[in-house]
Amino acid sequence: MKILVLGDSSSFGAELSDLPTKYFGPHGNDYVDANGQPRISPPSQRAWPSLLAQRLGCEVSNQSLIGGSNDRIFRLAMEQTLLDQWDLVICAWTSVDRFDFALEKRDLALSVKSHFSFDWIKQFIALHYTSERADANFVTKLIALQSYFAYKKQPYLFVKSFEIILCQQAVELEKHLDRTFCVDWSNDFYKWTKSDPKGPDGHMLEQGHMRIANIMYQHITNMSLIRRDV
Repeated sequence: MKILVLGDSSSFGAELSDLPTKYFGPHGNDYVDANGQPRISPPSQRAWPSLLAQRLGCEVSNQSLIGGSNDRIFRLAMEQTLLDQWDLVICAWTSVDRFDFALEKRDLALSVKSHFSFDWIKQFIALHYTSERADANFVTKLIALQSYFAYKKQPYLFVKSFEIILCQQAVELEKHLDRTFCVDWSNDFYKWTKSDPKGPDGHMLEQGHMRIANIMYQHITNMSLIRRDV
């Protein structure tokens, strides 16, 4: 059995103690070690995807990224399910104001608020970005991905990492979303873990990740989403 998890820092495990640094670069998983050498960090083994896989007794491919966008989640959900077979795909959706761009064939973790030193991003935002269009694109991709998964007979779950406040046009579109496989869609990871400790940058720590893993496990087992005979 194997599951695919796609998300942002809340699924990557930002600020958890087994990561090599808290200072990642524009790719979301890149950093410079003590010797000044560029490195890439895998997601934390203490993040909820690994904890969930342990409870389910299955493999997990956590392809989440600090600063990862919804467009990236959508793209990888399509790509990975075309290329491989998964017992379950979990999409942990994030803030709408993020972009799926690349530099030298590597994903960039950029958003309206976090664009590092890339002046071209600032110009793109000023000339082309509107929150209304971003909201509508997000919801239409949710609905399109659900249709694709239904066609593929691919088990999946949608969940929110953050509270996502949509414009009225997108709210109307969202009424067409099938909530059957949306976990507690009116809430999100941070509402689930509001009483748990957070790191200096506001990310969930071990206790919060354990809580998320437990909630996801209960939902998966209650819905019998993973076959035990695989």
